[in-house]
Amino acid sequence: MNFEMFFYLLPLIGVASGALACLLGEAFIRQAEHKHVALPWIAAVFLALSGVALINVLQSQSIGDVHTLFAYDSTRAWLDVAIIISGLCGIVGLQHSLKRESYPGGEPYALMLLASVGAMIMVHAVDSIALFIGIELASLSIYALIGLRRKRLESGEGLLKYFILGAIFSAVYLYGSALLYGATGTTRFAHPAIEGRDALFAVGYGFMFIGLLFKVGVVPFHFWSPDAYTGAPLAVTGFMASIMKLGGFSAIGVLWISLLYTNHAEPLNIFELSSVTAAHVGGESQSTNAMIDKWSMAFIVLGILSVAIGNLSALGQTSVRRIMAFSSTAHAGYMLLALPVLSVYSVSLHHLWYYLIGYGIATSAVMSAVCLISGKEDADNLDVLAGQGRRHPFAGFAITLCLTSLAGVPLTMGFLGKYMIFANLVNDHHITIAIVGMLLAVVGAIYYFRMVINVWLPVDGGDGLRQPTSGLAYASISCALVCVLGLLLLPGL
Repeated sequence: MNFEMFFYLLPLIGVASGALACLLGEAFIRQAEHKHVALPWIAAVFLALSGVALINVLQSQSIGDVHTLFAYDSTRAWLDVAIIISGLCGIVGLQHSLKRESYPGGEPYALMLLASVGAMIMVHAVDSIALFIGIELASLSIYALIGLRRKRLESGEGLLKYFILGAIFSAVYLYGSALLYGATGTTRFAHPAIEGRDALFAVGYGFMFIGLLFKVGVVPFHFWSPDAYTGAPLAVTGFMASIMKLGGFSAIGVLWISLLYTNHAEPLNIFELSSVTAAHVGGESQSTNAMIDKWSMAFIVLGILSVAIGNLSALGQTSVRRIMAFSSTAHAGYMLLALPVLSVYSVSLHHLWYYLIGYGIATSAVMSAVCLISGKEDADNLDVLAGQGRRHPFAGFAITLCLTSLAGVPLTMGFLGKYMIFANLVNDHHITIAIVGMLLAVVGAIYYFRMVINVWLPVDGGDGLRQPTSGLAYASISCALVCVLGLLLLPGL
């Protein structure tokens, strides 16, 4: 491996090294309370070092690959930034939850970092085997994190459902990748089908898409998410929602781009996600054109269904976890609406990456802030959280800023992201779809505002914090808030 390859893998190596350091530290630190002080700082230091390495990657503006397994460019670097910040927020939320419950072990911090490594592999993979390794590393780590509260029935139920369904759909993805290998003769993406194997090519891509759509919780593959989110600790809920969307949609985007490029009349660079704007993807293969048309329509239908079912289902919920589960389904729908190749046979995924990065950071930050104000039992009922923003203004401010952004309030990152997605639909004469999406976005804002109002209610008494908020929590959540605000200045990432 030459130095340039090592340089671009440094962020991933840094996070993986942090996971190993946490495992090593856990073995040598005997007292549980000391583990929940030292290990989060160890994890945060390695994440920060990885973030510094990413700054250098962003400044280099280089494009390339590592042994045709992983690709790097500026867009992927921004997705890595979102994963690292989500990891930071997840670590500090987990620290507060585990300290309150006097959890005896420190392995959850290593698992959270390993899940982050898996998501980063999913972002960079341009090979079906490399992508599968990333999917499984992230999934297996999150399975264990969901089941941390072993004595609670809801934790066991959520873990069982997610594990069984996750194993099934991982097998679906793997079978699709095997079919694609048979159709193209390679495990690498963006290769056309061998003559006479178009049907095998189409089925392989279809199975791979279905496996990934489950991972991001799109309708009708979303039934696991409310139970899995409810069973997990609060910090894991936010981390899981963020990491699996960042990794999953990155993989879906790369798979989609690779399908489009296999039909291109001229060679195109699959590596550069940021160069897809106005790439003409119509080609001579009628079967591939028909496949692109069908998947574009499927993305539109599944996107609208996800937005509608997610937002309407969240309206009647009183648990923050279940609200965020259905919210996650709705946001997956918005992201799907950014994918279709519409009337002019061109595609721009800039708005997908922008929306995905903003969603990931805001979701992890809001759940980490909720962790700071929840009681010893990790309670997330809206009645329990009522008035906590007045007692803990920093957490209340973080929750308010992130929820208003997720709701798409004007002058927030969420509003700008939704505007770009709907404007793209309008420009391609799909005005009805854009109008329906906007109306459903207004419906979705209702439950976000209900949460914000509840946090600031003037309620006397109630449960306050059971422990002081750590400096690490202030620093990590503040970093996320700066990014949520700063994304308003970077709509073209």
